[in-house]
Amino acid sequence: MALCERPRDPPPRFIVADTPGQIEIFTWSASGAIITEALASAFPTMVAFVVDTPRCAHPQTFMSNMLQARAREHTIGFFALL
Repeated sequence: MALCERPRDPPPRFIVADTPGQIEIFTWSASGAIITEALASAFPTMVAFVVDTPRCAHPQTFMSNMLQARAREHTIGFFALL
């Protein structure tokens, strides 16, 4: 949080934070929820779940991505699927 709050000139309009490791670990671990909630409580926050579109050509992969996206949306309440 201190890194995001550090003064800069000019101040940034956006801060992009990438999740560590695989999305499954971030989505279902306690640390993922802690990081998301800490950012959301301190800043206007949006979570983007970016999908690898070429891999979604297979129905199983597409459904897996959609289920993970919906599960994450349900746990945090705000979301964008890209």
